[in-house]
Formats: sequence, C-alpha cells, structure tokens
Amino acid sequence: MKKKQCPRCNRNRPINKFGTKGDPPVPKSLCRECDADIHKISYHGSPEKRADVLRITKEAHRKRLVKGLCWQCDEKVEEGTQRCGKHNKENQERNTENRISRRRQCFDHYGWACVCCGETCEKMLTFDHINRDGAAHRKSMGGQVGGTQIVTWAIRNGFPPILQTMCFNCNIASFRNGGICPHKEASSSKYIDHRE
Repeated sequence: MKKKQCPRCNRNRPINKFGTKGDPPVPKSLCRECDADIHKISYHGSPEKRADVLRITKEAHRKRLVKGLCWQCDEKVEEGTQRCGKHNKENQERNTENRISRRRQCFDHYGWACVCCGETCEKMLTFDHINRDGAAHRKSMGGQVGGTQIVTWAIRNGFPPILQTMCFNCNIASFRNGGICPHKEASSSKYIDHRE
C-alpha cells in the first residue's frame, strides 16, 4: 500500500490514514489524527494554542517547500513557487471568482449604473469616493491599496455611503476636471468637444 509522510507528526502512514479533498479527490497533507487535533484546537482552544497550531502548520508547509513539494500535494514545484501547476491554477480561479463575487456584492448595494452617464456594462464600472478623498482613504488603509481592497473594506464595513458607482470614463474625467464630470458641466471653456 502507498504511504505518505504527515508533515506535522512526521510519521509515514498508509494513504488511507489521510482525508481527501478536491475533485478528483487527493489526499490532504496532514493525517486524519493531526487534522482532527488542529480542528479541535482552532475551534475550541485558547488563543495561545491556536497560535501554536498556526506556527506548526506554517512550519510543516515550509518543510514541504524546502523539499520542492507543493504544499497541497506531493507534486514537485518549479523553483520560486509554492504550488504545483494544478493547484496554482485552482487557486487563481478561486481568487478570481471571489474577487468578482465581492465586486458584484458592492454593485448590488451601490448600483449597477454610473451615477453620471448611466453606463451599465460591468467591465466599464468602478467605485468612486463621493467626497474626492480616495487618496486619504487608501493611505489610512496602508498605502498600496487598490479596488479589490476597497471592495473588501466596503463589505466588511456595511457598505458605507462614501462610495458610488461610476464608469471609468466619468471617474477619470471628474478627477481631471476638479471633481465635476464634463457630462455634468453645462459648458467647458477649457476643452473642446471634437464630436460636434
């Protein structure tokens, strides 16, 4: 029978002593006993025990990476990566789905149309700080913050009324025009509309 080493208890155990995950099912990295111990501690243990489990788990992942193995399975990985090609692709797809889902939650709350021109194409829409304080808001969140972090922040904070839906065109045009989109301006003496 095929055996596998559990990185937590360091025992070589038969493959049937490991739980499975995914479709098609692949063995988990920890044996069933270690997996159960971690779940008991993480749900019922003290903060110190939870921190200890996290440290042990990170150490187990580090050992697998040092050996050149994917931290989710026993496949070899390319240098400088943490997952095999299959798990890397699955992770990217999951992250993309989560990012799209969070954006759509925000559109459900803030609206699916640009507040200025009425654009409804999802790929053209973004979120705008109503009071033109986006830079200060991003700085208060740690500096290098993009749309994904703003969307996550909005969900966690109950969709505060400081954001609105705008299309990218109106968003950048209002930025360049002192906070007023040219659509809203009666006439612009600075720029000529060449479409006429």
